[in-house]
Parts: sequence; structure tokens; C-alpha cells
Amino acid sequence: NMIVLSMNEHIFPKKHSISSFIPDHLRRAHHMPTAETEENVTAYNFYRMICRAKQVTLVHCTSSQKSGPSEPSRFITQLEKLYGINADAPHTDAQSQALRNGRRVAMRHITVEAKITVPNELVIQVPKAHTPLPDYVSPGVDEDEMHAHCLSASSINEYINCPLLFYLRHVEKLREFDKRSDFMDAATYGSIIHDTLQELYYPTLEDGKERQGEHIVTIAMMEDFKAHRLRRIVERIINRTFINNPEGSPITGTALMLQESIETYATRAIDFDLQLLQQQGFDHLTVLECERKHQLPLRMGKTQFNFTFKADRVDLLGDTLRIIDYKTGRERTQVKTVKDLFEDSSDVKRAKGILQLVLYCNAWCQIKGERTIQPLIYRLGEVDQTGVFVKNQQLFFERDSEFNREFSERIESVVSELLNQETPFIQTSKPDTHCKWCAFAGFCNR
Repeated sequence: NMIVLSMNEHIFPKKHSISSFIPDHLRRAHHMPTAETEENVTAYNFYRMICRAKQVTLVHCTSSQKSGPSEPSRFITQLEKLYGINADAPHTDAQSQALRNGRRVAMRHITVEAKITVPNELVIQVPKAHTPLPDYVSPGVDEDEMHAHCLSASSINEYINCPLLFYLRHVEKLREFDKRSDFMDAATYGSIIHDTLQELYYPTLEDGKERQGEHIVTIAMMEDFKAHRLRRIVERIINRTFINNPEGSPITGTALMLQESIETYATRAIDFDLQLLQQQGFDHLTVLECERKHQLPLRMGKTQFNFTFKADRVDLLGDTLRIIDYKTGRERTQVKTVKDLFEDSSDVKRAKGILQLVLYCNAWCQIKGERTIQPLIYRLGEVDQTGVFVKNQQLFFERDSEFNREFSERIESVVSELLNQETPFIQTSKPDTHCKWCAFAGFCNR
């Protein structure tokens, strides 16, 4: 027995629209996905799903919606045309025999009226005493690295945005559904760019082992990478990460279109470094690490907690230590005060990318010793916005600075609240800002 819900047209199959200037006939000619491709896949999955069921119940809504009257899914009509006879009507001998032989399907239509009431706003609070919080303090990672629970910059950012979101992801370990798609999502796109740049700045060793220690990257190496290696490396990473094809397979369709965009973004990062080297009279960068995982008991103010981070790149430009984070979107690089890292203003979201980098700077100083660090957000879409600016001045991080003292107090307050057993996990107070794209918005009925 199988029950399929929401069998309305434009829901099952979903109405597909492709945001693209490329017309449909060109998409077909170049083997790119079309809306018809998505519908064909849905149809295949639907018929495979019901093919062995003895009884199938298809539920659809008949009430009028804002977009017009609701229609039953085309799959219901197809089943009626291909296989159906009215189960309530008298059958001929031929129809009864067909039913017994399994060549026809008896169908019964049932209409149910349901009263709809508007629900009250759902207020959710989860007491920490009812669901034990992972211990982010003990054992410390310096005592038991394998079993210690760690906070990260992204999880702290999630808690600031919405404590309930933190609870669902990091306490209940819920994850968004993985949806099959012929299109490259933003996370995959960014990952390919990161992996491409790492091939230049901190490549793995020839035997496949992870590199340790410093890696010198000269101007000549950057120029050679752009001219002779960039395209081949992007193709290899796309095949490995997105298409799952063997190395050397031809890139076609959407991936081919995105390949040039990825190459452009990677080139912008390299050109920005080349320009810096030439302006400051250096012929090389000294790359200390890329994407290396660190775990440590991080102390912020009087609070200590287990922390983990992986910086996109840590390097030396002359004597200047830089911690770099690549961003393909419109991440904020300018703030006026520390408050802008923790609170949304009326017209702009808080600078969570800068909060992430300042946490990295604190952790690096604690691991490697006190020194001045230049945190940088490489905005690959707008390279001229690269940097981290406070009141229009490039930030140079120092652990005992007034900026970091205020930052440490704010982080200490956030983490103390997170660890406090008396403070429940609550919903965000700004649903218009944080709930729009949240995968768990349905839990809150927002």
C-alpha cells in the first residue's frame, strides 16, 4: 500500500524554470539540461515507485489557490487513460477478465472536505536540560583530540543568527535533504575554486601525501600556472567533484559554461597577488598552509572552549602574516564597529565573514604566538573590495588591541550563553532576515 501526497500539477511534477538567457533549442543542441529533462526524470521515478504496489492512494487538493484553481497531477490523468476503469461502475465480462489478468486497474475517486484553520504563531523553546548539549569544554582537545566536541566559526555564526538552528544542526544532528540536481550549487562551485587555487599555492606532494611546512610561490610560478596549467586543473577538479567522470573526460553542457567562470575567478585571485607583489617589490609569497585543520582549547576573555578551524590560506607577504578567506559572493568587507560583526543593522546583514577571520586570528596567535596579522577576505566577484576594513582603514589584528578586547567580550558572551544550561534554544527574533532560506523553516511554521 502506497500513499503519495501533494499530487497536484506544478507540485508533482514540480514546475521547473531555468534562470538562463540560453534558449531551449541551444540547450538541447549542447546537451544542457532542460525543464523537460527534469520532468522526465520525475515521471520515471514516479512509475518505478508505484509499479509493485497493490493499492496506491494519490492525494491532491481541489481548492483554489492564489495562482488559480488546483489541478490534479498529469500523472493521475495518465494513469486513468492508460489503465483505469471506474471501480464503482458495473464491469463488462471483458473488463472483469482484464482486472483478473492484471491488465487494467480499478480506480475509485473519493472527495473529502477538510476545514482549514489558521494556526497561531508557533513559539519553540528547547530547554537544554531535556536534550544534553555536547560538551564543548571537557575533554579539551589538548587532552583528547579524538573525542572532544568543537565549536567552529560557522557554528558560532549559526547560533548568533538563530539558537534553534544551532540546536537542530549541532545537537540533534539534522541535515538538509540532498536533492539531485543537474546544476552546480554554490557550495560545489566555491569548493572547485578553492581546490583550484590550492593547486598553485599549496599543492599536495607528488606521492599524494599532504604537504608540510612552507611553500614558496614565485611570480614566475603564478604566470606559468595561469598560462599553461589553470584550464587543465579546473577540468580535472570539475570531473572529480561535480561530474564524477574519469580524469581527461570532456567537459560539456552546464559544466563547460561554468568552467570559464571558475577560471575567471581563480585568475582574479592570482592577478591580485601578482599586483601586490609588484607594488611592494617582492618576487614571491611564502605560503604556510592551506585548508589545514586545527583544534585547540581557545580562550576568549575568561571563557575557554574547544575550537576548530581551517583557513583557506595563511601566507607571508614579506614580513606580513596574512590569513585569507576566499568568497565568491557579496560578503561584507567593511564595518564601523565590532557591533557590526554580531548584529544586523536596518539595511545590511552583519559581517559574519569578518567575525570568522577574527576568530581565526585569535586561534592562530594562541597556537603560534603573539604577532600582527592581516586578515583578508578575497571577494573574487569584486576584487577591488578585497580586504577587511574598520572605519575605512585596513584591519591589522593584534590580540591586545581595543578592537579585539571588545570582540573577545562579545564572543565570550555568546559562548557563555550557548553553554549555559538555564538558557533555552529559542527562535531567531528576525525571521525576515534569517528564515527566508532556512532549511528548517517548516519546523517553526514560518
